[in-house]
Amino acid sequence: MVKLPKILSALAALPVAVYGAVALVAVAAMACKVGTRFSFNVNEGWNAYWAAAAWSGADLYPPLTGLKLDNYLPLWFYLTGALGAVVGDNVRAGRAIAAAALLLDAAVIALIAREIVGRQKGSYLGSNLGWWFAGVAFLALFGIFHQDYAAADDPQILASLFMLVAFWRVVRTADSAPSPTFWAGVVVLMLAAGLIKHNIVAAPLSIALFLLLSGRSCSLFWFIGLSAVAVAIAGVGLYAAYGKSMFALLLVARPYNAGVAWSQSMTQFAQYGLLLAVIPFLAFRTDAKTRLVLIYAVVSLALGVAMSGVDGVDVNVFFDLLFCIAIGLGVMGARLAQYVHEADTPRGLRWAAVAAWLAIALVSPLLAIGSAREGITDAFAAVTDDAYAADLRYIRSMPPGPVICRDPTLCYFAGAPFNLDLNNIRSIAFAVPPLEDAVVARIERCEFPLIELNDDWTDPVNGPLTDRIRAAIKAHYEQVRESKYGLYWRPRCK
Repeated sequence: MVKLPKILSALAALPVAVYGAVALVAVAAMACKVGTRFSFNVNEGWNAYWAAAAWSGADLYPPLTGLKLDNYLPLWFYLTGALGAVVGDNVRAGRAIAAAALLLDAAVIALIAREIVGRQKGSYLGSNLGWWFAGVAFLALFGIFHQDYAAADDPQILASLFMLVAFWRVVRTADSAPSPTFWAGVVVLMLAAGLIKHNIVAAPLSIALFLLLSGRSCSLFWFIGLSAVAVAIAGVGLYAAYGKSMFALLLVARPYNAGVAWSQSMTQFAQYGLLLAVIPFLAFRTDAKTRLVLIYAVVSLALGVAMSGVDGVDVNVFFDLLFCIAIGLGVMGARLAQYVHEADTPRGLRWAAVAAWLAIALVSPLLAIGSAREGITDAFAAVTDDAYAADLRYIRSMPPGPVICRDPTLCYFAGAPFNLDLNNIRSIAFAVPPLEDAVVARIERCEFPLIELNDDWTDPVNGPLTDRIRAAIKAHYEQVRESKYGLYWRPRCK
């Protein structure tokens, strides 16, 4: 080991300081979100609605003729509904669970990195750099790139926690042949994740592919066989509890747009930028644990691209890829700490390695931090935001009738009943075309005393509305109010 110049050590440690500061801000913003009545994510209102339905005995999976689409499995609604009954607010209950899950996700990501790099001692950045830095990096990057999902009442982060714990267990045994009992535990964890959100499949697919490519036919047999049994048992139980209507809604046909898949994926890759360099870096390592994480990264990337074109799918399809990026940063940072201290490393290469590390770790996050600033600022400002309260008062002042909210969290906090799912109306109209006629007719009759829309409502590709519904609103309604939180339309006809 060689002693490095102080300036080189300070430069190499810069990502730790930046990510640590951003992570602290992100955690503080999550605390503000949990404690306030405010709209941070358009999914929150409907998740709160279904949580109330789960605990009131209402139909969780009603027919599409009711113009509401529940395409999640029920466990999240029962969990958030249970806590919501205690605290008196399903949205903030979901946020609290999601915030805790995000912190635990970071801890598990750090543990996965530790399995790869080991307990590295004596580095110039302190001991155990690789594994703990991976967790800090995840919190910071999630706060920068996916601020609207941080502490949101949405099931994916909690589902990912169970998947990550299962994946961590497999990483720990990547060099051995675990028993069937071990695989049963892994499958139970993954089943719990699936009962929270059913399309979190990157981790199990990656494990199966790793076992296949590694020639571990016995472990593959147990993993696939036990997974099939678990899914079958869960399917029978769900059918007994909810009937075929649940499966019909989970499998409802949705529009697919390859152009949207391409544009959303390219936008996401452009945001991640140089951070994606950790994937080829992992490819240069030959140990089984790293190879499993590499497969996870590639599968996550491919699934993210493929699923981006499904109507209503957001950037959350890339969360698994971000998990892998954070793990890769931890592994890369640990290797850098070793490389620059090796006695046979030329001085020039030490400086080059640190420069590359700084570029990979910092350029993309620093470029994107401006776009995350508004979401973080909103979280802090929400504690005393009178403008949002004014919007809630405006919604409450409407005459009797079905108020419609594109952001259903507004309707939830205003106490307005939920009547029509604008978030999924394109999918509903695609699955049952006559329902679009019914919605258009109701708009033409001016049945809705108020329609709240967001800025994306005029977008014919990425917006929530069909062309006919959008045209009917323009023809029969007029915008009477615009605030930071919504565009409000009242009927022209009397």
